[in-house]
Amino acid sequence: MASAHWRRRRNQYYKEHPEAACSICGSVNNLDLHHRTYDRLNGESDSDIVPLCRNHHGKVEAFLKANRAQPKISRWNAVDKYKESISNRPHLFRMQKLVLSFFGAASLALVAILIGTPAIYDEALKLPPGDHRLVDAAFLVALTIFLGVLSIGVIRRWRWTFWLILIAFIFGILRVPASALALLGVNPTSDPPWYLLFQAVIGLVQFGIGLAMLDGYRRSGVWGLRFRRIDHGREEHPR
Repeated sequence: MASAHWRRRRNQYYKEHPEAACSICGSVNNLDLHHRTYDRLNGESDSDIVPLCRNHHGKVEAFLKANRAQPKISRWNAVDKYKESISNRPHLFRMQKLVLSFFGAASLALVAILIGTPAIYDEALKLPPGDHRLVDAAFLVALTIFLGVLSIGVIRRWRWTFWLILIAFIFGILRVPASALALLGVNPTSDPPWYLLFQAVIGLVQFGIGLAMLDGYRRSGVWGLRFRRIDHGREEHPR
């Protein structure tokens, strides 16, 4: 719509609602105003229009067109029905994917270390010399379960997992000086040099993810829940 009246009405809406953001993703960029009805065209009330980013405006219009035969879906409730449809899909924010990818890589590394260099487990557990394969395997299972619980928390956006992971990852930077001291012989260890370097790399990666989590928290809250509240209207949050 490009009429002079619509431009004035759109500018008036944004002036009266400076906090306007996409009701689906929370974006404040490239906003459109979606008509919930054309019954009062050129005399729209605020309830007749809803802000959407250009991306989701197109998706809502496509959703409305694809479901035109559905009696329960109309232009008036199309935005709400579209949000209901996507709320039932598994959806992960970028930060969740990043943390889960780290957990997946860590799990693979733990298995590889147990297979290739089980002595590292013995050193970590301070076990005496001998065959400790069952103990090492049990420790791996315990770590895997722990990572699994954290992964569930990440997916379900549990707040406590966010803060636990954030603190652990920020302090992961301590792996770097610890590895350096071990490599220099200041803090002797029986771990092979490659493993000490690997620990340092892990620490740097954790610290980087931790900083990204802090930035994400500043922008959109814990696990992006601030945008999720906008996404689902006033629905109760779990993120």
